[in-house]
Amino acid sequence: MRRRLITLVLALYPRGIRERYGDEIADLLHDSTRPWRDLADVTWCALGDRVTHRAETITMARARTTALRAAWLLASPAALTAVLVAFMAAAGPALFLAERFTRVDEHAAHTAYAVMVLPTAALAALLGAWTGRRGVARAWLTVPVAMALGLVAIASVPGAGQILGEHTGASAAAIALWAAGTAALARLSPAPGERGRGRWRRPAQVLGALAVLELATMAYVLISLDQVRAPRHYALLWYPAAMTNLDRGVVDGAYLQLADVIKFLPAMLTVCTVFALTVSAVTAKPARVAAQPA
Repeated sequence: MRRRLITLVLALYPRGIRERYGDEIADLLHDSTRPWRDLADVTWCALGDRVTHRAETITMARARTTALRAAWLLASPAALTAVLVAFMAAAGPALFLAERFTRVDEHAAHTAYAVMVLPTAALAALLGAWTGRRGVARAWLTVPVAMALGLVAIASVPGAGQILGEHTGASAAAIALWAAGTAALARLSPAPGERGRGRWRRPAQVLGALAVLELATMAYVLISLDQVRAPRHYALLWYPAAMTNLDRGVVDGAYLQLADVIKFLPAMLTVCTVFALTVSAVTAKPARVAAQPA
């Protein structure tokens, strides 16, 4: 298990560093007496080198830029989670009054809460564009991995981490699957100005993102709930039910029981998908336009 993790961490380094220092880093990690802490430290360094594009000698200014960019990518899931919670809290009083003094029923009110994902995703797109314009090397890999680490860190916090699901192991597995799928999708981001087949990449990317989110939600439910509590024939409904609160009893046969178990995990993975794919789209190299003959 440790050997596979070491291989994955080394793959995050730029090729020049990996070829020059890879064996030495691998030996140090293999013989480490604090493997998890050292793996985290090496992952941080690898992400820093990816973010700053090059592998030249580190200066104080470059080190500061590296630290700030890497810290932002790692902290972005926490920031977006706070934004989502703030939107839901702001909508709370209005929905409470609407439910009490109008004909709006409980189901409609809960669905209105779910709609708060939309303004959060819009803000995530703006932040992703801002981040991409400042330059992120190999954003298709760096951003999903950094955000996954940030999400796992949130899920690991005792008590408060349950905002991303009651079962920490299931949350981590779903996040890892999401990161792998999002990285694959981001790798296919069409470059600005790309024509021809590039026109079909965006719709394919949207459909692929929905598939990844479905699979991540399935992974969480399959790991955390047995087939008695979560009948498997409802599997394709788990993500839509968790996102919209239009739940007619896909878990335990009870309304909103799935949302009570999985919490904000599907919503946050959706928002983080928007952020990651936006960064990748902005940082994609513009397509070259052939010179027209005079």
